[in-house]
Amino acid sequence: MPEHEEHCLHSLKRYGVRGDDIHSWMDEPSSIAGGSHRDFRHELSSLPAAIQIFGSKYGADMVENIFLDHLKADSEENRRKEVERSHIEEKPMIWTFPVPSLDSTVDGLGRYLESTVISAPKSAKELVSDVKRIITYQSYYEVNYSVNQIFRTSVGQVHQESADHERILLNFPRRDITDFLGLRNEIQFSKTVENSGLHAMSYEAKNASEEALKKRIKGFVKTVEGSDIPVISHEVENPREEALKRIKELHSKSISYRARTSNRRYTKQCGISDRNIRINAVHLLYLPVIKLNFKLVRTPYSMITVQKSNGKILNLGYQDDWRRCVCNTCGVLLREGGSLEEMEGFRCSKCGQITCRKDGHWRKKHIFSKELVCPSCYEKGKSSGISYSDFG
Repeated sequence: MPEHEEHCLHSLKRYGVRGDDIHSWMDEPSSIAGGSHRDFRHELSSLPAAIQIFGSKYGADMVENIFLDHLKADSEENRRKEVERSHIEEKPMIWTFPVPSLDSTVDGLGRYLESTVISAPKSAKELVSDVKRIITYQSYYEVNYSVNQIFRTSVGQVHQESADHERILLNFPRRDITDFLGLRNEIQFSKTVENSGLHAMSYEAKNASEEALKKRIKGFVKTVEGSDIPVISHEVENPREEALKRIKELHSKSISYRARTSNRRYTKQCGISDRNIRINAVHLLYLPVIKLNFKLVRTPYSMITVQKSNGKILNLGYQDDWRRCVCNTCGVLLREGGSLEEMEGFRCSKCGQITCRKDGHWRKKHIFSKELVCPSCYEKGKSSGISYSDFG
């Protein structure tokens, strides 16, 4: 462990002051506790006391920097061991979510479309047909971490960033998937499958080939269509370092505060430091990503999703296209309304069915109104001698 002079020289090099009194105060219990003195005044809870004692001389930020550097230097050996433990030392086990049945996937797709696509008088669920799925297992790291850091200025504490056993998926581009799958609250990585809702495969994956992974996963999951199950690897050389980068991105913020004396507003960049991040656990996770090919009436579509065990699905692609109406005749997505020359689709004036421009017809009903009809109502009107025009 560093001696007093080493601490002082380090502070002088970094900040231009030795901070002898701060270092002496921190190590003062050594006269009583000897080698165990680091059980006292060497924890973050002692930082406010240090700022209260030495803040008027050095300023709160300087005291905090010197205090934290002293802690870091004293605990370097222990910290190195903690870093080593944070790496995946054991051969990682393959963890994966259960793949629901195809019927459950079809039902989940119908429910998703019902919540996003406007369809009348037929429901979007009734228009779905020819559903096929392709399941790809993609590897990620589930990271369990904790964060606690206090940010102070000359006016005192302006922000505290904290998180206790939060969970994220490493190398997954969409962060809301963590909330959707319940990684923060519901999912527990334990071998008790009945209690966790997870399938656990006791298989050493560290040096396994892709073919071996395919064989193992295929033998475990019974509901996957097709004989070939792709495995896409997103594994990284050092998952802990990647996790630290992601966590710092999530928890580093710009905080605005007001000084009481001058009544001026300032901004402090509150960046989380490595020493205030604790990686509790890292698990290798194989996530079944499902590609759905299906038709809405006659129009084919594709969607990339993940699915919960209760059948609910999350669309991983662009969702804007699904915030539209769907033609009940051909299944094409469209925007409803607009001028006669520009409209993509409309509701039939007679039956209310949503129809696209290509399949619809129209006629002048009065001087200032037009009648827009779907193919079915067009045929009925035509047989009664009513003349309609197309949108051509």
